[in-house]
Amino acid sequence: MELDNPSEAFADIAGDEEDAILVAMLGTTMKLSFDWNLHQEDSDVVTGVGSPVTTAIGQMKYLIDTMKPSGVSGILDRYVVTLDFGSGITVVREGRLVKLTVTETESAPITYKAHVDLQVGTVT
Repeated sequence: MELDNPSEAFADIAGDEEDAILVAMLGTTMKLSFDWNLHQEDSDVVTGVGSPVTTAIGQMKYLIDTMKPSGVSGILDRYVVTLDFGSGITVVREGRLVKLTVTETESAPITYKAHVDLQVGTVT
């Protein structure tokens, strides 16, 4: 998780760095980044797509085919990420997918490492 709170520093010409006046001008932004491994599964990992998605290659294809914005309306795609850490600690954030990376990590059996960056905010 990355939290940016940019600010502009206005230095006091007669003072030192501790005398600078900090002004937050751009607001706070947050980006969620997470990785996971794609590998052969015993059961379907995707619901509602017809044929089962169990192989690492099938999971990779599903991610690329479904998370890529398509057409003008695709730029408004929004995703909701729920991270459940157990013991009643849950983080839920909504935003726009800004990066998806899938890289092959093993050739036999084939596995992939997936990475997602989600820019948190209201998609309009």
